[in-house]
Amino acid sequence: EGMTTGVHLTGDVMLDATRMFADAAASKLDSLSVCGHPPETYCVATVHRAENTDDPERLRSIFDGLGRISGPVVVPLHPRTRSRISGITVPGNVEIRDPAGYLEMLTLVRHARMVLTDSGGLQKESLWLETPCITLRNETEWVETCEGGWNQVVGADADAIVAAAAQMPKLPVPSFAAPGASKRIAAILRDLQ
Repeated sequence: EGMTTGVHLTGDVMLDATRMFADAAASKLDSLSVCGHPPETYCVATVHRAENTDDPERLRSIFDGLGRISGPVVVPLHPRTRSRISGITVPGNVEIRDPAGYLEMLTLVRHARMVLTDSGGLQKESLWLETPCITLRNETEWVETCEGGWNQVVGADADAIVAAAAQMPKLPVPSFAAPGASKRIAAILRDLQ
């Protein structure tokens, strides 16, 4: 936007929060206590964006794709989506759950085989927690998460969802900036005084 003075590159405070709260969650919770499944034996999915929930065909196709993935798919379901799935047959492997709190969600993601989501933030959190992600949208704001196949953008097509789930990443997790944005922001604010 043309601003060049007084601008500071600090990093992502969401990374700081994810690392801090994931460590807190790890000291209190495990996947068995949160969802009843051992680590790496389940997938976790979230669907809440209007582009998916307000279009019955997209929503049906997403649930069809989830149903064709092997093993349980834990879905902490947003109230918006819950109100829209009444006409959809939920596949047997898809486990509809109440929405999860932040620590529970971090635990689910950290121990999942993969994440399938239309959430912007969850795409980043899954990669920071080293869990492959499939984005149930036609685009992502976080293109860096797609390096090495760790995030695959597939839209709502059931076949594309299944194909992406079959392709696990082959390269190491992309390297993201180290946490510390919060400390850098605090230091900048101190200097401004």
